Amino acid sequence: MLAAGVAAAAALTAACGYSGDPADESEGVTNFASIIELSEFSSIGDLYDAADAAVGCGEGITAESVEFTFDIYTPEYAMCTDSLQLVLYQSWTDREKVHERIVQGGENSPDGFAEGENWHAFELPRPEAADPADVQSLAEELGGVWVQIGGTDS
Repeated sequence: MLAAGVAAAAALTAACGYSGDPADESEGVTNFASIIELSEFSSIGDLYDAADAAVGCGEGITAESVEFTFDIYTPEYAMCTDSLQLVLYQSWTDREKVHERIVQGGENSPDGFAEGENWHAFELPRPEAADPADVQSLAEELGGVWVQIGGTDS
């Protein structure tokens, strides 16, 4: 029941164009951050362990993370599978900056991604990438939400 409520709120969030900023009450947009409590992890190891318990991260992953630096620090990264990347940020604000960049899209943007208070999980554009529905399920299992970028929600 809670998962359905979170999914519905996430769909409304995306449909309404909610920016994710808890202070955003502009243009009649509901502040979903005040009604949805997203999960938070204290380390990349904790995020990896939770993802591993949910989807079974692979042994001997050879894929490299796609890393970036912004605002003078680099988030923490881990690869759960050869295509599923986990990212942990120092704060909600930093996670939100990357959220906006991903949603703006580009030719290598994912169809959607999972996010929580201070983390993201998304499939890198690789031949072995999982079905977006698998990442959507992971979002629910980790206490986050699925953010659909384009097309229809699966």
